[in-house]
Amino acid sequence: MKTLPKENDINNPVSQRILLIDDDADLLKMLATFLTRKGFVVVTARDGNQGLQLAVTHRPDLIICDLEMPSLDGFGVIARLRSEIRFREIPLIVFSGNTSREQIRQSINLGGDDFLYKPAPLVEILAAIQARLERVAQINHLQARRVSQVLDLFGGLVNDLGGENLPARWRATVTTFLRRESPALADLILPQLGEAYLPLKSPAPLPPVQDRGFLSTGSSRQEYVKLSQVKAFLAESEYSIAHWGDGQKMMFRKSLKEWLRELPPNVFVRIHRSAIINLHFFQHWDQNHSGRRQAHLRGFPDPIEISVRSLPNLKRSLVNFQHA
Repeated sequence: MKTLPKENDINNPVSQRILLIDDDADLLKMLATFLTRKGFVVVTARDGNQGLQLAVTHRPDLIICDLEMPSLDGFGVIARLRSEIRFREIPLIVFSGNTSREQIRQSINLGGDDFLYKPAPLVEILAAIQARLERVAQINHLQARRVSQVLDLFGGLVNDLGGENLPARWRATVTTFLRRESPALADLILPQLGEAYLPLKSPAPLPPVQDRGFLSTGSSRQEYVKLSQVKAFLAESEYSIAHWGDGQKMMFRKSLKEWLRELPPNVFVRIHRSAIINLHFFQHWDQNHSGRRQAHLRGFPDPIEISVRSLPNLKRSLVNFQHA
């Protein structure tokens, strides 16, 4: 787990990666040079959209973001980042000038962790970065301890009580506990329970911002559903929708290509450029009146089109799945 050294200078480098998002080229160059000399790995973006792309590619340890930018402003960047679980815990420092108190409050409400006025002394910027990274290190340490304690607790129950049905009840108990205690902690523990879970984000409503880029359901609860229960992932423009249960679904800002890198390949198969299905729910495939091939899933209301290119792969996958 990453920790920050007590002193932070050229002779004591750190490995944290910082993403700078600002449309001021001269400021970006100055900050990047300064922070690089302090041992940080620095990535820069000239606008909000590029910043979001680099956040996905580089997964920074900390983000510094301007508010007033073309294309997608800082409010939109913060809203998008905080709408996704993988970016929700990354410290974000807002760095802006000519900003009203209302704008500062809005940036904090959207998920900013700190605010610095331009032009701030470099030593002040460095101090803010160190404070945020040290806080993250402390939280990670506490979470690691809680993970160990929870696993030891429930592992002991399994050993003491035994029984064939206990592991399922154990997982259900842990899941219920984690939903209540800490979604972030759940992300660390659930994968260790021998079963994959899909985190479902439901971000709270946010004030209108330019091109928000995410779907708000009006709830701030964090839920989980087993991946084995997801019947299909269907593409919807730049989003994807996971379908499970009796008509339940959730929209993600994630492409099907990204899902394929994470899903078990022996269970989930892409049958069309806009569809991935779970073979556990596959019933049969046929052709409709127009000659298009379509897959029928158990408990899924509509057939899903199969592309000509994907049909051979689906057949091979079904054979391997049946013999697994």
